[in-house]
Amino acid sequence: MLLDLDGFKTVNDTFGHDTGNVLLAHVGRVLAGLDGSVEVAARLSGDEFALLVRGDRDETAAAARAAYRTIGATRIDLDSGTVTVTASVGYTHTHDPQASPRQLLAEADVAMYEAKRSRTGVHGHHPLAAPGRRSRDRH
Repeated sequence: MLLDLDGFKTVNDTFGHDTGNVLLAHVGRVLAGLDGSVEVAARLSGDEFALLVRGDRDETAAAARAAYRTIGATRIDLDSGTVTVTASVGYTHTHDPQASPRQLLAEADVAMYEAKRSRTGVHGHHPLAAPGRRSRDRH
């Protein structure tokens, strides 16, 4: 699963990078504390996080929805006001033991950008639904 924070640039521009860093650290702790099938939560770069979920497609979808709700409930109180954020979450699932981490990240990336584009918050990767769609290149 991949997620990024919607409107994070606005937080940095309005409140400063120190506040942005506090928000990122808080989101990381919240994601690391998710119950259930989330085994690993990691910040990849900027405001983007990856979660490794163990379970079937339904458990993966449930973890994605839980991450979305948890981020939406995240609030940080500042002297100048309260900062709230939302996220765009994309996930994929496979039973294929040969699937590479790069392939899974690319599929989750496509789903995340579809969630962002459609403003649905959460989107699962369905390989036959969008042939020819490519994610950003990840190294």
